Amino acid sequence: MPPVVHPQNFKYAMRTLAGGVTVLASKTADGQPWGITATAVCSLSAEPPSVLICVNKTASLAPLIQEGGAISVNILTAEQEGVARAFGGMTPAKGAHRFISGNWVNGTMDVPVLADARCALECTMVDVMERFTHRIAVCLVHEVHLGGLATPALVSDHGRMVALPF
Repeated sequence: MPPVVHPQNFKYAMRTLAGGVTVLASKTADGQPWGITATAVCSLSAEPPSVLICVNKTASLAPLIQEGGAISVNILTAEQEGVARAFGGMTPAKGAHRFISGNWVNGTMDVPVLADARCALECTMVDVMERFTHRIAVCLVHEVHLGGLATPALVSDHGRMVALPF
């Protein structure tokens, strides 16, 4: 029997959990850049280097997750709140127009990479599964772009971006 927890209570609880802010970026079949802001990203293994990304099935990037292929995981700095908002749907920008926000370059795997991100990973999605409302992708990391020691952007305090000193 599934647990009896009200979904709104669970969402409220998860919004208190600080998490790194990332932009997941890929390209459509016709070569258009596409991306979303995501906090459900975590390290999976150091050998081989891999991460997990979780994307709601209703997100605009979900079809690209289902197809697999290459994707970048761009870890934002505290100064990149505008990028997070643009890719999080908090501005009028949609689709490829979101890439006006930030300094984007084409990575070695032909995916958009945020040039001034705290860190960016270029990956291939090697396994995609659906669980409940989300698609979960296991991604092998092929390239790591280190951008320096800028303060990372975190989401905490019920969904607001904050910078926590380390």
